[in-house]
Formats: sequence, structure tokens, C-alpha cells
Amino acid sequence: MKICFLSLNLFMHGGIQRIIPNIINGMTKEHEITIVMPYSNKDNNIFGLNNEIKIKNLNDFPRHNKYTLIGAFSLAVWKINKRIGILNNEIGADILLKTLYATKQKKGLIQYFNDNSFDIIIALTDYYSLLLAMIAPELKAKTIGWQHNTYESYFLMKNRNSYGQEVLFKKMMKNLNHLIALTDVDKVKFSESFGVETSTLYNPVSFDICNKEPRKENPLIFVGRIYQYQKGIDYLIDIVDEIRKKKENVKIVLVGDGPDKKNLEENVEKRNLQDCIKFVGMSSDVAEYYKNASVFLHTSRYEGFGVVLVEAMAFGIPVVAFHNNGPDEIISNGKNGFLIEKYDITSFAEQVINLLEDDGLYRYISLNAKKRAEDFLPKKVTERFEEILTKVLLEEGVEMQ
Repeated sequence: MKICFLSLNLFMHGGIQRIIPNIINGMTKEHEITIVMPYSNKDNNIFGLNNEIKIKNLNDFPRHNKYTLIGAFSLAVWKINKRIGILNNEIGADILLKTLYATKQKKGLIQYFNDNSFDIIIALTDYYSLLLAMIAPELKAKTIGWQHNTYESYFLMKNRNSYGQEVLFKKMMKNLNHLIALTDVDKVKFSESFGVETSTLYNPVSFDICNKEPRKENPLIFVGRIYQYQKGIDYLIDIVDEIRKKKENVKIVLVGDGPDKKNLEENVEKRNLQDCIKFVGMSSDVAEYYKNASVFLHTSRYEGFGVVLVEAMAFGIPVVAFHNNGPDEIISNGKNGFLIEKYDITSFAEQVINLLEDDGLYRYISLNAKKRAEDFLPKKVTERFEEILTKVLLEEGVEMQ
């Protein structure tokens, strides 16, 4: 099978960048894979994409130049609409359709895709799925839009992702042959909203199942982008403060970096919590932090999946998380982790304390967490992904390369 991915830059740090190599690296023996993505000569292949995968620079297909009149207009329209959603209607959708992506870029991609005779083209995220949907009627290949977040986070949260473009997406996404979502909840939502058959594909865990048992005496842990709103790190700090009232020696390690790190560090100091909350920044060896952690705290306001949950579970670390699409799909409450009603800080803190004080409960959750993590091993996810691709091609009567 000849497969092409239309993607964001996979040579940068990020959740999608960690996940995609785990799925597609094992496919190169059976399939010819190309990735079209924007990147610069300074970027490095930090997550180890297989060298057999061909890379084509999306920057070879010119986007709008923000210093030209049409480029400046397009950027202004996009920014205003993302804040207030003024174009989320039929007339607005037509305006966005003509201004979001440069005509030269679309024509260049159409020619490249058709000249290379791909069997299937898969766009990652909302942004590239829309671009692919716009040119899909002129492509020989079958097309899939692979969504990596929740429907709500894409379209219903102001100033985020594709807010203000829901009407446009409903018009265009039907051009695609198939969609992929991260959870069964989003599978139903995307399918019903766009009228396109949708499959569920979990994100794979990055680590093998760890034989070492975690210790309750180790610090708590958070792993993720230091982004206060989405990741709910303001809640995380409140929860740790609440736990400290009953367990004075509690400590938590926050692994990751992001735009809010400095402000959150200042907030921690103002609240005199610097002795128990430690920001360690980005790490190339997250496994070492998992091996030396006790309980994983997940406080996101919204989460498409949450691969860090599965990573923690692979190390046998009990997870406590707010209810969310991703955590609800991964965790069976009280069996392999705990789900807390949004945003009940007191109940969250109490559940963490219960785990730390009840040896039997801790071991029970830890063992079942490892068992659940086995469902997300890369081999299983890759096999499921290939099943989806084959199904799309065979249903459409395509002769595979």
C-alpha cells in the first residue's frame, strides 16, 4: 500500500509527534510511506521516525504570505473569527473557504499527490483534515481525516483550534472517505456531525509494561505540556495544597515545559509550595520519572485521549483524573484508576490520599492498570490502523499498489 500523511511538523516536541512514529514505524516493511509536513533544516528527528519513511517539505507548497494584501487579510479574518466566531455561518464559511489556504498551495498538493499515485492520504488534526477535504474531489487517492482531540476542543472553545469554523467543516468534511477519532464518544460525535463513517483508534503507549512495582513513598507525578488552562494545572496546585493539609511531606514532580511554566512557578512560590511542587522541565528520559513516582494526577479541562495516562499505567502507577473523553475511555473507575467529577478538588485530593494510605487498594489498582495498558501497545494499535486503511480501500474498490 502506498500511504501519504499530510501532517504538522513531526520533528518538534508534542503529543502527536511522540505518537505517530510508534504507529507507523512498524509499517514500513509492508507499505511505502511518505509524510508531507512543514519543517526547517534546524529541526531534528527527535522521536525517531523510521529512515525508510520519505519526507516532503510542505513549505515547498507556498502558503499565504502575511506581508501581501491577501495574506494579511486572510490572517486577520482567521484571527478575528477564532476569537468571536463571526464567520460560523453559510456566508462566513464561503469566505473562509476562499481565504484559509493559498490557491497555489492547494494546486501544488493536488499535483504532487496525483503524480505520486498514493493509494490513501491521511491528514492529521483538524487543520490538515480541512485542507485535505478541500482538495479531495480532485485527488485519485482515498482520503482520511485523523482527529487527535475532542470535537468540543476543536469547535466549541473560543480562541482554540478551529473555533468559528464548524459550519465550514460540516460542508467540507463529507468530501473525505473516512475519519478516525481517539475515543468512541468522539467517533459518534464526528460521524453524526459530518456524515462521514468514523473509526476509533487509540493512541499507543510509548513504553513496554514495567515489571517493577511502584512505591507509595515516591512523589506524585504530572507529565504533560505546562499549559495552565487545558491541562488544569491551576487545579493541580490546589489539589496538592489540599493533600498537604493531611500529608505534610507530600511532593509532586511536574515533567514538561510550556508557555505558562514561569507564571505557575511564581504562583507556587507565592503560595509557599515550592518545597513540595517541583517543575523539572522537558525530559528525554520520562521513564525514569515514571519509575520513581507513586500516583499520577491528571487535571485537564479537556483531553482528546491522554497518552500519558496509559504511560503511567504501563508502569503500574495508579491514575486519578477528572472525567474527560480520554480518561473516561481509558479508565474503569475503581478498577484500574479513579475518575473524579469536574472540578471537585476536595474529592480528588481525598482519593489520592486514600491510595497513599491503603496498601491493598494501591496494589489492586496498580496491577489492573498494567493489564489495561497492554491494550495500547504499539503492535495492537498498528494492526488496528492497518485494518482501517484496508477497509477504506476495499470498500471503495481500490486496487492497492
